[in-house]
Amino acid sequence: MGAASVGLSLSVVAAAGYASAGKRPTLIAPLRGEPAPAPQQVEFRPYYTGIGSFGSVLVWSDWQPGDGRWHLLLRRSGRISVLPTPTGSRSIEAALGPGPNGQTTLAYVDCSPSCQVFIANVDGSDPRVVPGSVGASRPTIWGNNVAWRLGTTRIVTSRLNGTGRRTLAGIPRRKCFQNEGKPGISCSRPEDGKVEALALYRDQLAFIDSFRLPDGYEGHNEVRTESISGGPQRLVAMLGIGIGAESYVGPSWFGGKLYFQYQGGGVTFYLYRFDPSRRTYSRTLAHKYLSGLSMADANHAYGASAPEPNFGPPCETSHECDIWLSPPLKFTPSKAPVPVPRGSALATALIA
Repeated sequence: MGAASVGLSLSVVAAAGYASAGKRPTLIAPLRGEPAPAPQQVEFRPYYTGIGSFGSVLVWSDWQPGDGRWHLLLRRSGRISVLPTPTGSRSIEAALGPGPNGQTTLAYVDCSPSCQVFIANVDGSDPRVVPGSVGASRPTIWGNNVAWRLGTTRIVTSRLNGTGRRTLAGIPRRKCFQNEGKPGISCSRPEDGKVEALALYRDQLAFIDSFRLPDGYEGHNEVRTESISGGPQRLVAMLGIGIGAESYVGPSWFGGKLYFQYQGGGVTFYLYRFDPSRRTYSRTLAHKYLSGLSMADANHAYGASAPEPNFGPPCETSHECDIWLSPPLKFTPSKAPVPVPRGSALATALIA
């Protein structure tokens, strides 16, 4: 089945620029988002779940007014098309990566009727279900392996044919912390835990989690890595979530390095690059609030902009929703975004 063409201009330049580069990101496509709910409804549906890329190919999901459904859209060779994958009543979660033969391959979740991971050619053709993936969300693919979130806290990996299935730790089972203004270290089981996003690179899985601890903060957000073949997790970044709605978004791999964005309430945004082999960090000033991040190459990022949670209007009435490509990024060495003095007992408890 062929892909339907979408008439979108690719030469428009986005309004907000990168302070670090002195240039503006290039707009790839606006995001419509779903129409605002009736006034009596309190909660909006999600604006957007994320974007995925591999090489110069980019995939995302958007609401289409023609049938009032969410579709997957693909940008390849400068052209945007609507893929012939199943539609959804909510944003469709998808990712791109190399398949077993190295060709760009699409992984997505189809929730009709039960949510399962499907693998397809990059144009959406020849979809195949991953056996044993019922209840999946947040898919990611690399080579012959695929991973997804099961429920809100567990991570499952398997081969594309469903064999070799393993469940990874996901949310930490125990976290130690220091209560504000109180001496000593306390440990407890994280509450309200959630795995937010996943990204595979060879046998390494990166993920972002969030949870709550009784330590005086509203919650916590972390970036972690773990080998899908076994071994301990590595804590890459962490922060306490305060009233400024601080969070990490991503993660995304390119060339063996891991990228993720810190975003806080206000104007502070940093895109981080972590080198696992050297355990070093660098960062650059980044764009506005994102709902999705994926690296185009080592010096360019794809981003999906959206209003900040609980602050911005829905995409239907906002000019804040779009897909864009950053100008060239300039990274400089930085400290690890783990705000605990290394060598302290608390640092050992948190990072181990």
